[in-house]
Amino acid sequence: QRIRLVGLDERGPTDDGPARLTPGAGRNWHGNFSSYGFISRRKGGRLSGGIGSVRRRPSAGPPAGGLSLAAFWFGSRAAGAETGGRTLAFLVLGFSQIIHSFNMRSSRSLFQTGFFTNRKLNGAALVSVLLMACVLFLPPLAHVFGLSVLSPDLYVFGFLLSLVPLAVLESVKFLGWIERE
Repeated sequence: QRIRLVGLDERGPTDDGPARLTPGAGRNWHGNFSSYGFISRRKGGRLSGGIGSVRRRPSAGPPAGGLSLAAFWFGSRAAGAETGGRTLAFLVLGFSQIIHSFNMRSSRSLFQTGFFTNRKLNGAALVSVLLMACVLFLPPLAHVFGLSVLSPDLYVFGFLLSLVPLAVLESVKFLGWIERE
């Protein structure tokens, strides 16, 4: 079965240049996106070891979102302003996702695989932490994001809240609720 993608010119993602969006242009295409390397249904594909392994791991989105809402509520009460809650929620959501990226590498415990065994992930996490620190601690950037300066104990509290998804997923792995690869 052939599918016509409207909006792409004749150069596809595998050619030298990027695909350009042009009104009314299209290209005939059949198959799936795996021919372009976007999605692989095989185990060991480009998306976290393939679609199959992604389904076996629980999502950290809802817990991180819930923790961020709790951090907003607590931060706005402790700092006495909505910007304090926004700052603490930003810190919790950002750092929890950076930390969670280390935990999603394998169905084995992070303590078995090692925290710093993937050099590219370490570099990406370091850049992410530095960018988060710039937004949190540089006044011009904090102002753009609507953040405020918190007391040191609130920063520590936010970082500890960011570790909760790590503890939960490590517990799930320890209990054997995740299928081994």
